[in-house]
Amino acid sequence: MRIGVNLIPLRPGQMGGAEVYFRDLLAELLKRDGHEYVLVTADYNHDTLPEDSARSRRVLFVRESGGAGGKLHRMVLALSRRLHQALAWLRAWHRRHVPETLRRALRPALHGIVAWLEVGRGWLLGRHRQGRAETLRDLIRRERLDMWFCPFTNLEPRICPVPAVITVHDVQHEYHPDFFHPDELRHRGRFYPESCAAADHIIAVSEFTRRCVLEKYDVERDAVSAIWEAAGSDFDWRGARARTPIVRQKYALPTRYVLYPANTWHHKNHGRLIEALAHYRDRYGEAPTLVLTGVGKEGQAGLERAIESHRLEGLVRMLGYVPRDELPTLYAGAACLVFPSLFEGFGIPLVEAMLVGCPIAASNVASIPEVVGDAGVLFDPLDPADISRALAAILGDPGMATELARRGRARAELFSASRTATLTLEVFERVVRERPTRTRRAGREMITVEGVYDDRWMGRETVLALAGRALVSVEIEGELSGIPSLAPQELVVQVAGQPAHVVSLSSPGPFSVRVPLPPDGASPGAWEVSLTSNRTFCPTELGLSADSRDLSVQLRLVRARTRDGREIVKTLGQTAGGGGP
Repeated sequence: MRIGVNLIPLRPGQMGGAEVYFRDLLAELLKRDGHEYVLVTADYNHDTLPEDSARSRRVLFVRESGGAGGKLHRMVLALSRRLHQALAWLRAWHRRHVPETLRRALRPALHGIVAWLEVGRGWLLGRHRQGRAETLRDLIRRERLDMWFCPFTNLEPRICPVPAVITVHDVQHEYHPDFFHPDELRHRGRFYPESCAAADHIIAVSEFTRRCVLEKYDVERDAVSAIWEAAGSDFDWRGARARTPIVRQKYALPTRYVLYPANTWHHKNHGRLIEALAHYRDRYGEAPTLVLTGVGKEGQAGLERAIESHRLEGLVRMLGYVPRDELPTLYAGAACLVFPSLFEGFGIPLVEAMLVGCPIAASNVASIPEVVGDAGVLFDPLDPADISRALAAILGDPGMATELARRGRARAELFSASRTATLTLEVFERVVRERPTRTRRAGREMITVEGVYDDRWMGRETVLALAGRALVSVEIEGELSGIPSLAPQELVVQVAGQPAHVVSLSSPGPFSVRVPLPPDGASPGAWEVSLTSNRTFCPTELGLSADSRDLSVQLRLVRARTRDGREIVKTLGQTAGGGGP
């Protein structure tokens, strides 16, 4: 089986547990015979992935900057802009300096020169675009893939020509929208439900995440499997306790401390942990040192204010980013791990602590009780007094701490990259064998759109997937921009297996295209409709903006009609504001 993996979203060092999950999963998959992997990469992650071998090959699909491709792109843009400026100067000079009578006489010759320059510029851009016009759908077909895997949730392409599997790491935005910027919330609000609806199968990293997906999205129960994550293979926990004196000396740590390794995102709940530490001090007379690791994020300022407000400057040590090879030793030297997070899709630090034998005090919410099991003391993360109680239960009872460490080491055996890979391969093989979504879609009425950006611009091609046994037609509404190089525009609309409809747009403004759906679609109750433009433009090349996309028209909505007069409407892009050039 040839399995394609979409790694375009992978930003090394910025993905947290999701990156740990994927890299270990890939390493395990490559140890096993029987399948080939095509890793579709971007220039910012290509060199961080395994070298090409008999079992895997990298295909560089996205170039953001640098390299020979980046230099060529900049050269082409610069030359194109100069030609564009030359054309504008020629027209302006002609209007200002040539008398009307002579302009009329010279008009045929001038038009010939301008046309020749436009053709030259168009050839230059066209030759350059050939190297970057391939879509992911094209690549999937060219590579003759049997399956497509998106390990970072977003299913691209939405309308996939082969069975597709995605991994959902968490759906925090559905439960804590106040933790997200409105733009990020809007983006997630679109791609999460669309990806879940379009995927043949969804891997959730915990049973809790599986329940969240089923609760929030229109997905059948048998379309989602829970497969646990594991601690990273780079987490070298063996011998960590023996290395404790070295790390303790490096960071000047006391003999007794509690550890919380987490970037200061809002959901990590650092503020209430500080309140709990103050409560512990006030009730028990002496509080342990709290050691924090991780990069400062949105909650950093609030954390620092809380430390100052509770006069805990001497009890809180913020180490910032700590190298991965030092983390096991920090766990080994800690009296316990405290984990007050408000939301986790899985919670890899919990498994790391169990491997080392570090007792755990953790939140009783989200996936955390599922992962911890009986190897920790749970608390209400919204109640600082309860957090304090859980810490006291461990710090004040050495027998309890020893027992929790024993349970943790035993429970850690349930979490391994090998187990994750075995269960993941079972999903891949079942999905290729059964192609379940293609059957399920026919029973629902839905519209999926591939190839339209958040600001409603489409590139050269857009594909629609329509489902519903009662559908009889589809209507597409959009707008042609006033950019001169776009008109006249021809849109070729084709329902798979049917003759194409050619729509001519001669002037800027709104347009509407209506196409009947034949009774026999790609499968019963399912159709694919493609919309292809004959002209595109790049805003950067025209000097309009820094936008380097190839764009054609804006699409506003897709409306499917049923035989009983109903409408299914999908509005595209942002509901307010705008974008593009």
